[in-house]
Amino acid sequence: MSQTNNDIFPKEEKEKAKRKKIAEMNAVTAQAILKIILAQLGAKYEQYHFIKYCVLIIPIGNSGIEISLSDSAIINQRQIIQDKLTKLYDFISSGASVGEVVTYCRDNRIEYLGYKARKYAIIDKISKEINVSSFESVFVTEGVTSIGEDAFWSCKSLKSIQLSEGVTSIGKDAFSNCTSLESIQLSEGVTSIGSSAFSGCKSLKSIQLPKGVTSIGNAAFWGCESLKSIELPAEVKSIGKDAFSNCFSLESIQLPKGVTSIGEGAFEVCTSLKSIQLPKGVTSIGRQAFYCCRQLKSIQLPERVTSIGEGAFKVCTSLESIQLPEGVKSIGDGTFENCTSLESIQLPEGVKSIWRQAFYHCTQLKSIQLPERVTSIGFRAFAGCTSLENITFSGTREQWEKIEKGTNCYYKIPAKVIHCTDGDVEI
Repeated sequence: MSQTNNDIFPKEEKEKAKRKKIAEMNAVTAQAILKIILAQLGAKYEQYHFIKYCVLIIPIGNSGIEISLSDSAIINQRQIIQDKLTKLYDFISSGASVGEVVTYCRDNRIEYLGYKARKYAIIDKISKEINVSSFESVFVTEGVTSIGEDAFWSCKSLKSIQLSEGVTSIGKDAFSNCTSLESIQLSEGVTSIGSSAFSGCKSLKSIQLPKGVTSIGNAAFWGCESLKSIELPAEVKSIGKDAFSNCFSLESIQLPKGVTSIGEGAFEVCTSLKSIQLPKGVTSIGRQAFYCCRQLKSIQLPERVTSIGEGAFKVCTSLESIQLPEGVKSIGDGTFENCTSLESIQLPEGVKSIWRQAFYHCTQLKSIQLPERVTSIGFRAFAGCTSLENITFSGTREQWEKIEKGTNCYYKIPAKVIHCTDGDVEI
């Protein structure tokens, strides 16, 4: 029996048929089908097409929602998608708010039309009625002028956000505890970053602040554990309390010339911070401003600094030297406590008081000269300075005796006497 060509070349024929089928399928793309559906609805929309899915943006006034549709869903479920979109447009046309539309999409499984469909929101009015906690990306459109308090608080699935040019302020706790947030694009119009705006954003690695920002609010970037660097605009005048506290990966930061104060705990527990240059205009260092910056080896304080808060450099275990400006009048509680690498420090002539535990456990401190104007030395001020062998006082023995001294000022130090201008005084 003779064999046909089809019998001889069955594999080749099947491969040809397969290629033809693929060509036919490609001729009618998912994007094309979606355009037909939307045209039939007479709907306004924006559409982006990626490799395996289309992103459909449905406007609601100045805002809307964004739905991801897979190619396979559009091709295989055309009628189902058309029916659901028809009902959705009818619901939007009824005057529903953004929050109601988001809820409607969730209840009717519109967000899950495609395989591995992602959830998005485009919002023109941030309010608590909108449940965005499960969205991965958020786009805030024109018409929005501010991101309100707690707007995206604890949206742990949120990975990225883009703000429109109209946004001028980021409110308190606006993105607090968004633990998956990796990037955010701020509009050039933003002038202020509110308290705790990005606190707890553990995945945020970098952020570029617009030129118009003038202030960094309290705890604005607290606990941004992955943040390695940040450039502050020239217009910034103040760094708030705990602004960059617990940014474990922050290695360097350049402060603008206009900054005049470093807030309480501003760089507290920035354990990777190796260097920082303070602008000449800085007049005060807040309480625990650089507490536990274990990699900080040196820092130059501007001449205008007159106030250094309690524990400002406490547990800066790599700090080897520091020069205090002449305007400093007191060394606060625990200012240099546990600075175990500090070998020398020169106190300004105007210093009048050295508070409790100011130099406690500075184990490498070998000598110190106390100014003549000192009137009080606090509890355990130099206790635990196990290398401190030489203490010099710029006044007389009589003046030394009049100084008010707390208990255990010199506990566990090798020095036995205070060297005054007219002789020694036993400790």
